[in-house]
Order: sequence, then structure tokens, then C-alpha cells
Amino acid sequence: MGGDGLCFEILYLSYKHLPVHLKPCFLYMATYPEDSKMRISELVKLWVAEGILKPMRSRSLEEIAEDNLKDLIDRNLIMIHSYWFSNKMRTCTIHDLLRDLSIREALKENFLGVTMKHSLEKRSRIIDDNKRRLITQRSSEEERIKSSFAKLHILRKVLKMGYVCSDEEIVRLFNFRYIDFRLTMFKNMLNTLESVSLLWNLQTVTIAGAWSFKQPTINLPAEIWEMPQLRHIKRDVGVFHLPDPPSTNIKNGRRDVMILKNLQTLRNIRNFGCTDEVVHRIPNLKKLGITYKRFRNGFGWDHYEVYNLARLRNLETLSLESSEKNVLQNVCLPPWLKKLCLRKCGLCWEDLTAVGSLPRLQVLKLMYGSVKGREWNPVEGQFLELKCLRFDGTDLVEWTADSSHFPRLENLQLRFLDYLKEIPCDIGEIPTLRSISVILCNESVNSSARKIQEDQQNLGNSDLRVRWNDRDDAMV
Repeated sequence: MGGDGLCFEILYLSYKHLPVHLKPCFLYMATYPEDSKMRISELVKLWVAEGILKPMRSRSLEEIAEDNLKDLIDRNLIMIHSYWFSNKMRTCTIHDLLRDLSIREALKENFLGVTMKHSLEKRSRIIDDNKRRLITQRSSEEERIKSSFAKLHILRKVLKMGYVCSDEEIVRLFNFRYIDFRLTMFKNMLNTLESVSLLWNLQTVTIAGAWSFKQPTINLPAEIWEMPQLRHIKRDVGVFHLPDPPSTNIKNGRRDVMILKNLQTLRNIRNFGCTDEVVHRIPNLKKLGITYKRFRNGFGWDHYEVYNLARLRNLETLSLESSEKNVLQNVCLPPWLKKLCLRKCGLCWEDLTAVGSLPRLQVLKLMYGSVKGREWNPVEGQFLELKCLRFDGTDLVEWTADSSHFPRLENLQLRFLDYLKEIPCDIGEIPTLRSISVILCNESVNSSARKIQEDQQNLGNSDLRVRWNDRDDAMV
């Protein structure tokens, strides 16, 4: 037996001795292309949608999925590729031999099937295929199964594709739990989303596409409020419109209301109406992305009842974009927020005192147009738990800060800053600081970043990593 064969047999023993609940999680790696950098957040959603996890009363399915992933990593069957700022796993990968093993065993156990690249005319037949999981490859018939897969993934309960289904095709997907459209155009999108409401088992809807200025608003069907299995609704580019919940019936003196207990993510909703009824129906929402702009028909902030955001008691991540004035004077930020992203809000730096007082805030992203003004002097005693701070495209010139302003900061990201004179040198004295990233900023910002790194190295702090590039580098 050759060296590779012996190695493969040893790896097989590692798989054979896996606990029963971990085997399907490992076999699922066969659905990814070779050398993939797998986003852990997506992988978790897919495992949940596929129903391959063993439920536990005291933990959510997402928590169980993360536990299983960590177990596979501890057994050296999956490798961590990258982390988020706070040592939270971001992406993972799998060695080629282990991936070959997962493919071999997945085919042997009928965990998945493989078909070669097909024309769109044949996609209806593929959707109706009785395989539990079906992967469509780009490769020719002569190429081995382990070669790269196409964008079209049709699994038993998961659909990932780069085109829009017809109504007839959507109806045949009634058992599907996860649908991911990767689109470069939005032809027939409205009809497709209306048909999605027929999929009563659906858990996740993701729509992604190439960025452009012409991204039409997609209207979600009102039936969304009657789909109890929903866990995640998100759009990477552009916005959704979410209608108000339908009128409720009164039975025996009580309202007959569907509570979406499983819904955790609503991302990129335009002019979100945070009414009492809406808050009541989404009690476990964790991630919310909203955009407020172009108030019409005499509507103002009161119409959208945005003060009710503070009643979403499980909300941890909020992305807020607004072209309207007086954002923070009207939006009541939940005190338990851990991550906040602001965009186009037109705030003054003094307005950030309302943000700095959030006791659990760990991540703050100040994106284009979120804050305006030449000078920022943070208030001491705020941002006590902040670990990641990011500026994008502000007109900030003078910035005063030290360890008393951001005592637990770990990661500082500065992007597209043309006017900032320098990064405060005392930032380098923050004991928890691990990285400074400077992307497409002016040379004075680059120079101050280098100086902070040099000063810290001279003091024996070799843990601080500083990276930067200039405009020419970004064009490569």
C-alpha cells in the first residue's frame, strides 16, 4: 500500500470512530468545492436547514451546529481559516484528502448524488430528482467527482443558484428549507418572491447580487408573517419592503396571532414599521438591518414607531441607514446591542455619546456619511466594552483618544480617510489592541500607523499588527 493509501486509511478510521451525530456534519463537507473557504455563518444555517443536527432542549440548533463544528476542529477534521476580531471563527476549510474521504463516504452512504453540468432546460428534471442531496458540477464527464462544483447546488432541502425559478419550479420545492439566489439581474424577481410564500417549511431566504445603482426594492409577500419556520431573511445588496402583518382574527376573546419564534435575521428592510404588532410577532430577532429614507405622504419618524426597537430584547446586531434627520433622537437603541453599523445618518460626533453609553457594545462601524464634522473628542468612561472600531469615508480631521476612551479595543479599521491628520499616538497604549488596518487613507494616516507600530515594538509589544496600503496598491 502506498503512502497516500495508508494515509487515507488512517483518515478513514478517524471518520469511522466519529460519534453518530458528527458524521453527517463531516459528510456535508463534500458539497463544497475544492479549496473552499467556507463561511461558518452559512455552514451553520445549512446544517440547520438540512435537519442533520440532533436537537437539545437547552440549546438552539445554531448553538448545536457551532458545538459540532468545534468538535470536528478539535479532531483535526476541519481547519479554521480565519477569525473575526474577537477570536470568533469566521471561515473554515478542509484538507483535500479529507474532502476526498467525505465525498467517497457520502456517495457510499447515499448522502448525496452528483450530476454533470446541464442546460437550464433540464433544471426542472434535476429539481425533481429523488436524491437526498444533488450537486451539479461544471466539469466534463471524464473529470473526477472531486473537481470544482458549479454555482447551482440542489440539495434535499437546500437550493443555491444563479437564476430565478419560474412559479412552476418554486411550487415543486415545497420541502425546501434554504433558498439562496446569487443574482446579477432581477428579472421575474417579484413573481419568484411571491411564490416563495408557498414554501411553508422555508427557514432561510438569501438574495445576493452584483452591486449597482439600480437595485429595485423587492416586496416580500404578506404571507411571510404566517411562515413559522422562518429563521433568516436577508438581502446583501438592495432592500426589501416588509408589509405590515395581516389583520388578526379574534377567537374566544383572544387574538389569533402567528408568532415567528424562530426568526433571528431580518436584513435590509426599507422603512421598517416597528409597531407593537410587529415587535410582538418577532420576539427572538437577533440581527436587524433597516433603511429609512424618502418619507412620503406626511409620514415621519412617529409613523414607523422606531422607539419600539428597544423592545426587541434579543436584538444583538443592528445596521441602520438613513437619509432622514434626527436619527438617534428618534430611534431608541436597545441597551443590549453588541454590534452597531451606521450609514448615511449625518450625525455629529457629539451624537455618539448615545452610542458610547451602550453597555454591551463590542463592534461599531461608522460607514459613509454616518458622522460628519472635523473633530471628535470621545467622552471618557464610554465604549467600555468596544472591541472593534471602524471608520469609512468620514471627513474627520482631528481625533483625540487614548486607553481611557476605548479601554478594551482590539481592532481598529480606518478606510478612505482623506482628511485625518493622524491616528492618536496614545491608541497604541491600549493594552488589548491587537491590530490596526489602514486602507486607502492619506499618507499622514499611514505614517502615524507605522509610528505606533514602531513605538510598540520598541516597548517590547510584538503582538500589535499593522497593515496598510495606498491607492495604487488597491488597484492591483
